[in-house]
Amino acid sequence: PATITGNTVALFNEISEVNFPVMAIVNRVCNGHFLLKETKTDGVVYENDEINKFLSQPNALQSFTEFTKQLIAYKYVTGRSFIYSNVATFAMSHRWQTCDDYYVLPAHLTNIRYQDRIHLFSARKKSDIIKSYDVMYGTECLSLEPDNVLHFKDLGLGDGVKHIDGQSRLETQKYPLSNLISVYEARNAIYVKRGAIGAIVSRKVDQSGSIPLTKTEKEQIQKDYNDSYGVTSDKSNTLITNVPVDFIRFNMSIQELAPFEETLADAVQIAGAFNVPSVLIPRKDQSTFSNQDAAEKSLYENVVIPETVAYCKALNSFLGLEKDGLYLDVSFDHIPVLQPNERERASTRKMISEACRTNFFSGVITLNDWIAAIGGEKVPDKIYNKYILQMTDEELLKIERFIK
Repeated sequence: PATITGNTVALFNEISEVNFPVMAIVNRVCNGHFLLKETKTDGVVYENDEINKFLSQPNALQSFTEFTKQLIAYKYVTGRSFIYSNVATFAMSHRWQTCDDYYVLPAHLTNIRYQDRIHLFSARKKSDIIKSYDVMYGTECLSLEPDNVLHFKDLGLGDGVKHIDGQSRLETQKYPLSNLISVYEARNAIYVKRGAIGAIVSRKVDQSGSIPLTKTEKEQIQKDYNDSYGVTSDKSNTLITNVPVDFIRFNMSIQELAPFEETLADAVQIAGAFNVPSVLIPRKDQSTFSNQDAAEKSLYENVVIPETVAYCKALNSFLGLEKDGLYLDVSFDHIPVLQPNERERASTRKMISEACRTNFFSGVITLNDWIAAIGGEKVPDKIYNKYILQMTDEELLKIERFIK
């Protein structure tokens, strides 16, 4: 248990019970529709070449979906993930306009190098605390400017600078992981029959007691077993011998050890660390669940959507979109399990529209704001961007006639 989480990436790559909850979140994050919007109207911006490229192919090797999968997976597996963009210092405030390529750094090979003296609670900029992000590739080390790296992390607690770095949730699962690996090894040993599984003993007796097998009898039984019996090819799986013998088993059977119950219990514990409902874990004895939809909805609402929104907010700041009145948003409205029924949808839309009507006639929002609130597309006509107090008498009559 003390060393089981020493390499969290290996655990993710090799243990399905670790891979499943992480990918359950990662795949659902990538189900979202990422959109660029205007801050003022919340309208979707379709014609933006720089962001369209980023949301399509952020670098030469990855699509945006692959990029996002890798980033979120690193965060949940190692507790931290990093995005690197190579731009000059003067262009950092509007990074989205000047940078063409963005890369996910291998988090397990990235080391944060801190300043010699850290004034943690008086620092005014990132470089006051962090000297560089160092990426190790074999014997080479690539040092990156701290302002060119977005550090996306999970919660970290500890002394010194530990709470800056982020901590893997797998660190809390040392004992379930240790149990899981031990159970797999024990189960494998049973299946491949590693070592003696039992002993063949003589049943011959006389007046003085049991008579042991002779050397010749032992050799003949062993030869018969190797030559004619077994579980492969055309061999028989039943041993027939003229010598009266009995069999004494040494080890416990699969049923007696009950390893499947143990691995499921450990899988539930590990999934719980990532807030993935246990009913979503694939298992043989329960292929369907009456509460499957509720669990799926809970995973989206409590984990996936908050995670994706946080991802978008981090990107907005890093790319400098907020300075230009833009922001990245994500929508999961197309996910079936999140869809309200028709009655709920109509009721919600009516409530929103009534509130917008009141706000419009109070001079708080424009018609385009109203349209955006109920999911419509922005109208280019200038009257739709006017507040009611800015409209002429002719425009007011036209608006009033249509609304009534």
